[in-house]
Amino acid sequence: MAAISVLTRAGGHFKATIGIAGGKRSSDALATWALSQPQKVLVVEDAAKDPEIQKALSEAGLTTIRFFAAVPLTLSSGEAIGALCEMGDSPRKVSDASLGKLKFLGDQVIRTLEERQRSGLHQNAGRPDLSSPSR
Repeated sequence: MAAISVLTRAGGHFKATIGIAGGKRSSDALATWALSQPQKVLVVEDAAKDPEIQKALSEAGLTTIRFFAAVPLTLSSGEAIGALCEMGDSPRKVSDASLGKLKFLGDQVIRTLEERQRSGLHQNAGRPDLSSPSR
Protein backbone atom coordinates (compact mmCIF):
# COMPACT_ATOMS: atom_id res chain seq x y z
CA MET A 1 0.00 0.00 0.00
CA ALA A 2 1.19 3.51 -0.73
CA ALA A 3 -0.03 7.08 -0.55
CA ILE A 4 1.01 10.62 -1.31
CA SER A 5 -0.26 12.85 1.48
CA VAL A 6 -0.36 16.60 0.86
CA LEU A 7 -0.80 19.17 3.61
CA THR A 8 -3.28 22.03 3.51
CA ARG A 9 -4.54 24.45 6.15
CA ALA A 10 -7.36 21.96 6.78
CA GLY A 11 -4.94 19.10 7.50
CA GLY A 12 -3.49 16.21 5.54
CA HIS A 13 -5.18 14.74 2.47
CA PHE A 14 -4.30 11.70 0.39
CA LYS A 15 -3.87 12.89 -3.19
CA ALA A 16 -2.89 9.49 -4.60
CA THR A 17 -3.23 6.02 -3.13
CA ILE A 18 -2.60 2.41 -4.09
CA GLY A 19 -4.27 -0.39 -2.14
CA ILE A 20 -5.95 1.91 0.38
CA ALA A 21 -9.72 1.98 0.63
CA GLY A 22 -11.66 4.65 2.40
CA GLY A 23 -11.35 8.37 2.88
CA LYS A 24 -9.08 10.95 1.37
CA ARG A 25 -7.97 12.43 4.69
CA SER A 26 -4.67 11.49 6.26
CA SER A 27 -3.86 11.83 9.92
CA ASP A 28 -3.24 15.32 11.31
CA ALA A 29 -0.61 13.76 13.60
CA LEU A 30 1.30 12.40 10.59
CA ALA A 31 0.91 15.74 8.82
CA THR A 32 2.34 17.50 11.86
CA TRP A 33 5.29 15.10 11.85
CA ALA A 34 6.03 15.86 8.18
CA LEU A 35 5.94 19.60 8.79
CA SER A 36 8.02 19.52 11.95
CA GLN A 37 10.76 17.24 10.65
CA PRO A 38 11.08 17.91 6.90
CA GLN A 39 14.31 15.92 6.53
CA LYS A 40 13.53 12.91 8.74
CA VAL A 41 12.26 9.54 7.54
CA LEU A 42 9.62 7.92 9.74
CA VAL A 43 9.66 4.12 10.05
CA VAL A 44 7.29 2.15 12.27
CA GLU A 45 8.01 -1.57 11.95
CA ASP A 46 5.00 -2.56 14.08
CA ALA A 47 2.32 0.06 14.75
CA ALA A 48 0.74 -2.25 17.35
CA LYS A 49 3.76 -1.48 19.56
CA ASP A 50 3.46 2.31 19.11
CA PRO A 51 0.22 3.71 20.58
CA GLU A 52 0.84 7.22 19.18
CA ILE A 53 1.22 5.97 15.60
CA GLN A 54 -1.65 3.52 16.09
CA LYS A 55 -3.88 6.44 17.10
CA ALA A 56 -2.73 8.54 14.13
CA LEU A 57 -3.42 5.71 11.68
CA SER A 58 -6.81 5.11 13.27
CA GLU A 59 -7.70 8.81 12.81
CA ALA A 60 -7.04 8.36 9.09
CA GLY A 61 -9.20 5.22 8.94
CA LEU A 62 -6.16 2.98 8.50
CA THR A 63 -6.86 0.62 11.40
CA THR A 64 -5.35 -2.48 9.78
CA ILE A 65 -1.95 -0.88 9.11
CA ARG A 66 0.93 -2.43 11.06
CA PHE A 67 3.96 -1.26 9.02
CA PHE A 68 4.39 2.39 8.10
CA ALA A 69 7.27 4.26 6.45
CA ALA A 70 7.19 7.84 5.22
CA VAL A 71 9.56 10.32 3.68
CA PRO A 72 8.68 14.01 3.84
CA LEU A 73 7.97 15.76 0.56
CA THR A 74 10.05 18.91 0.88
CA LEU A 75 10.30 21.55 -1.84
CA SER A 76 13.73 22.86 -2.86
CA SER A 77 12.79 26.02 -0.88
CA GLY A 78 12.74 23.86 2.28
CA GLU A 79 8.95 23.94 2.69
CA ALA A 80 7.45 20.56 3.66
CA ILE A 81 4.24 19.92 1.72
CA GLY A 82 3.44 16.33 2.65
CA ALA A 83 4.82 12.82 2.72
CA LEU A 84 5.22 9.77 0.52
CA CYS A 85 4.07 6.80 2.58
CA GLU A 86 4.46 3.05 2.30
CA MET A 87 2.22 0.89 4.46
CA GLY A 88 1.48 -2.76 5.09
CA ASP A 89 -0.92 -4.88 7.09
CA SER A 90 1.83 -6.93 8.73
CA PRO A 91 4.91 -5.84 10.71
CA ARG A 92 8.25 -5.89 8.92
CA LYS A 93 11.77 -4.60 9.00
CA VAL A 94 12.90 -2.20 6.31
CA SER A 95 16.35 -2.25 4.74
CA ASP A 96 18.50 0.77 4.06
CA ALA A 97 18.16 -0.03 0.35
CA SER A 98 14.36 0.08 0.59
CA LEU A 99 14.49 3.40 2.43
CA GLY A 100 16.82 4.73 -0.25
CA LYS A 101 14.26 3.77 -2.90
CA LEU A 102 11.45 5.44 -0.96
CA LYS A 103 13.55 8.62 -0.66
CA PHE A 104 14.30 8.48 -4.39
CA LEU A 105 10.58 8.19 -5.19
CA GLY A 106 9.83 11.11 -2.86
CA ASP A 107 12.46 13.18 -4.66
CA GLN A 108 10.81 12.26 -7.98
CA VAL A 109 7.42 13.46 -6.70
CA ILE A 110 8.95 16.82 -5.73
CA ARG A 111 10.92 17.11 -8.97
CA THR A 112 7.74 16.49 -11.00
CA LEU A 113 5.71 19.02 -8.99
CA GLU A 114 8.39 21.70 -9.26
CA GLU A 115 8.87 21.10 -12.99
CA ARG A 116 5.13 21.39 -13.55
CA GLN A 117 5.06 24.60 -11.53
CA ARG A 118 8.00 26.09 -13.47
CA SER A 119 6.48 25.21 -16.83
CA GLY A 120 3.07 26.60 -15.86
CA LEU A 121 1.34 23.22 -16.04
CA HIS A 122 -1.47 22.68 -13.59
CA GLN A 123 -3.78 19.87 -12.55
CA ASN A 124 -5.78 20.04 -15.79
CA ALA A 125 -2.69 20.14 -18.00
CA GLY A 126 -3.11 18.26 -21.23
CA ARG A 127 -6.86 18.72 -21.37
CA PRO A 128 -8.19 20.87 -24.20
CA ASP A 129 -9.67 24.23 -23.28
CA LEU A 130 -13.37 23.83 -24.01
CA SER A 131 -14.39 27.23 -22.66
CA SER A 132 -14.15 28.96 -26.04
CA PRO A 133 -14.62 27.69 -29.57
CA SER A 134 -11.41 27.15 -31.48
CA ARG A 135 -11.17 28.60 -34.93
